[in-house]
Amino acid sequence: MEGKPGVPANVRAQVVSGSSARITFDAPEANGSLITGYLVCDNSGRQVASCTGTACIVSDLRDGQTYAYRVSAVNANGESDKSALSNSVTIASVPGRPLDVKGKASETTIDVQWVAPSDNGSQITGYTVTATVAGGRPASVDVSGKTSATLTSPGARQGLHDHGRRPQREGQLSGVYPDLRQD
Repeated sequence: MEGKPGVPANVRAQVVSGSSARITFDAPEANGSLITGYLVCDNSGRQVASCTGTACIVSDLRDGQTYAYRVSAVNANGESDKSALSNSVTIASVPGRPLDVKGKASETTIDVQWVAPSDNGSQITGYTVTATVAGGRPASVDVSGKTSATLTSPGARQGLHDHGRRPQREGQLSGVYPDLRQD
């Protein structure tokens, strides 16, 4: 007897780029009629992709958002029930801009403080703080686990900037502050 296909099993989601995920699953029983395709729905129930094999790509995902998926199979007799929900995946991007950046300069140092920005889906591993002195070379320091730093640079009061970082990715420039107070 022919009927609707069985339910796809072992649905798995994996981020494959900054804006897409690959959904894989085990094909169900066809129940006497060839499976012609699969439909992928997000956790809200909205269909986001279709494919003919056991791997589908979902595109246009947003940074910092978490997604999970269900899959159904289609044959000439109709659509199967939806699968169990896949694992969740989060689309990560570079961190946001550090907030409320403040610096205080002396002739040889700059003390900088800031409020941690949004991590946009992936833990911030540290910050790079850079001071650029007019006519001089930039001074830079990497810090992890805190939102303050001290840089040493002759004539340090001329300017600074900082940004969050992740392995192999740098965040947005928070700003340049050329008029820091000198002690």
